[in-house]
Parts: sequence; structure tokens; C-alpha cells
Amino acid sequence: MNLQEIITLAIAIYGAVLATLTMVMAIRRDRRSLAVRMKTAMFTYDDRLGPRMLEIEVANTGHRELVVDAPQLKISGDERRSIVLMDAHGLRDFPKRLAQGERAAVRIEFRDVAMTLQREGHAKARIYAVCKDSAGHAHRSKPWAVDVQEWLKGD
Repeated sequence: MNLQEIITLAIAIYGAVLATLTMVMAIRRDRRSLAVRMKTAMFTYDDRLGPRMLEIEVANTGHRELVVDAPQLKISGDERRSIVLMDAHGLRDFPKRLAQGERAAVRIEFRDVAMTLQREGHAKARIYAVCKDSAGHAHRSKPWAVDVQEWLKGD
């Protein structure tokens, strides 16, 4: 191979790599991306703290606007059934349109979740939150281990 052929080959390889990277970035940019996260929260009343609450936050981490349904809780091992959060604070805000970077959340007392799990016969369970977007894709949080008796004790 002479120098001209080597330079031509290098430019061709560079062009192929650049085209591939551009395509991958375009696909990622157009993809729906929703982060679902569970965390502990409390309301504050002047100088007092309210009961411990489970907060389920959904955040649009992608570039496309999304419409999301209200999050639900699922029990690991029994995925076909959901715990619907009827008494959750913020439930009326759903379905919710989320632009890039926007967040929405619902909050429910630990005690309410524990009572539901107890009614279903669970002493301990692993729960996770699920939120569906308008295209029907389910996005889920990391699971939490729940000791029902501990959650029923409250604060």
C-alpha cells in the first residue's frame, strides 16, 4: 500500500466511526427516558414533623416530552398485582405531562403501605414502584425491603 491509499483508508474509517456515533446519539436523543425513584419524605408542620412517608418521584431524564400515569407499587414475586395508591398526596396531578427535566411525585404514609401488605398476608416484602408512559412502556424503581411490623410502628 502506498501513502495515498493509507490516508484514504484512514479517512474512510474515521468517517464510518463518526457516522456511527452520530446515529447512536440521535437514537438516544429520541428515546423516552423516565427515572422512577423511591425515597423517604416527611411533611413539616411549624416545628413538628409529620409521619414518615414513601415518596415516589418520576423524572423525565430524556429529551422528549412524556405523559405519565400515576405510579403504582408492586410486590416482587407478584408482579401481576399492583398496590394502587388511592390515599397518596399528589395523586390528582396524574396523568402528568413532563417536559425535559421535569419531575412529579406522590407521597403515601409508610403505615398505609404496611397495612396493605399486612392485609395481603405479607410480614416482609420487597416492593418497587412502576410508572407507565403514554406509549405503554413501564419504568421501574429499585426495590425496597419492607418489614411490615417496623413500618406499622411509625415514629
